[in-house]
Amino acid sequence: MKKLLLYIFLVLIFCEKSYADQVLFCSMNTHVKYSDKETWENLEKRKWTVTIKSKSLKIFNHKIELDSEYIIISQNELYLNAFADYSNKSDGAWVEFFSLNKKTNEAKLASTTSYGETYHIGKCRKN
Repeated sequence: MKKLLLYIFLVLIFCEKSYADQVLFCSMNTHVKYSDKETWENLEKRKWTVTIKSKSLKIFNHKIELDSEYIIISQNELYLNAFADYSNKSDGAWVEFFSLNKKTNEAKLASTTSYGETYHIGKCRKN
């Protein structure tokens, strides 16, 4: 019995996978370019909560109180990249890309719609 507990303990120590969701809190500068204008506008900083799961992530925008679901398209020890496709929306189609540098915690969120483009850049932190 002691050997079994020792083996279980050793396996758990060297197990690298975590099955719990990782939650990040992000603060990002927001830049927008409307389709009928030539220049970019700077908006106020926005706050986001990013919940990372094994194959997807959820981003909650605190400004407009909206959850968005993303599919993780690539991930390694340095980067995480995710994509969301909202082409079936009744108010117009849009796509979004999220990128996180895991080493520096820098995050970028870009979206494009028929109304224009929005680009957010900032830092994330764990709880």
